[in-house]
Amino acid sequence: MIRSTHLTRTTALVALFALSALGCASLARRAFATPIVTLKDVQVKAIGLTGGAVDLVLEVNNPNEYRLDAKSVTYTLVVDSTTIASGQITQLVTLPPKQRSEVRLPVSIGVKELMGAARVMSKSGTVTYHVIGEVTVATPFGSITRPYDSVGQYDAIRR
Repeated sequence: MIRSTHLTRTTALVALFALSALGCASLARRAFATPIVTLKDVQVKAIGLTGGAVDLVLEVNNPNEYRLDAKSVTYTLVVDSTTIASGQITQLVTLPPKQRSEVRLPVSIGVKELMGAARVMSKSGTVTYHVIGEVTVATPFGSITRPYDSVGQYDAIRR
């Protein structure tokens, strides 16, 4: 009987601990504010016969009271409904609390995609771009992945 009571108490404690852990994780996720990611700029680095290289400059606003470490950023760059490039960056970026930080994504663009963007730009001197992806951040509560979606214009005339 004593053994049965001890087993029941142990089971109850394990269940209570599991529920507490789940509750804390749930509260932590609610306390976590998703970083706000916007496309700040597209900087053309090189254009050649085999394609080009650009930097997507993202502005990431950390609205939390604590530092976040961005472990991974995925991206898809779309110009005039055509996917120009996509990929993933796994360079660690520290996001200070309550601050905005720039994250640069180096992107290679193939010649076919570059020619398509140039065709669109030749009509008005500008091209509308759309960047979508996900950012994975390490928080005090574990890794959290959130989507981002941003639209902007590249104006070749003003550069």
